[in-house]
Amino acid sequence: MVEDPHITVFDGAQVSLINQARATSSRAAPRPDGFGDKWLVKSQTVFIQAKYTLDASLPEKNVFTKAVAVGGPFLRNNVLVVGSLDDLITWNGRPILDSMPSEFAVHGLIVAKNHANASLVQDTARRSPGLEIELPSNVKLLVNRFRKHVNVAIKMKRSFELQDGLCGNFNAFPGDDLPELVQKRKTQNVEPYDSLFD
Repeated sequence: MVEDPHITVFDGAQVSLINQARATSSRAAPRPDGFGDKWLVKSQTVFIQAKYTLDASLPEKNVFTKAVAVGGPFLRNNVLVVGSLDDLITWNGRPILDSMPSEFAVHGLIVAKNHANASLVQDTARRSPGLEIELPSNVKLLVNRFRKHVNVAIKMKRSFELQDGLCGNFNAFPGDDLPELVQKRKTQNVEPYDSLFD
């Protein structure tokens, strides 16, 4: 997920929540639907969510990823939340990785490094301050934090477990990963009782 936000799904297609929000608002909705808590990955064991917010100071392209949260059975229901530079990084609500460089680890669950020589999400050949996070089931996150938003890259292996969300259903067919199709499958918006951010 990069900037306003654009998402390259696991199956390779690139989608934009801005375009979806514009289409939604042009169909008489009073506000774009691109903000709120959204599922990036939703499977039986891996839960990854993003919190999208509006930046009212910008006339357009104003939906940004404020934070990303990871939880679910694969993390033994622990919750990692990575916010922008204006927010915290937390593990089960406790602040972690609050300096640079810093490291945080829980045996068998997480190894995270916050350092100045991570990769840039948009171009991994370039260096940038960021977080490199390794989780069970070979799930890896790269996060670049900015004042009001984060850019995130998620890497994981395709599994036989059904999954969906804005990052797609990982079925090797990119045509069914457009946000409007994900929304029709009811796997885009996070219900309040499922939010990892609370």
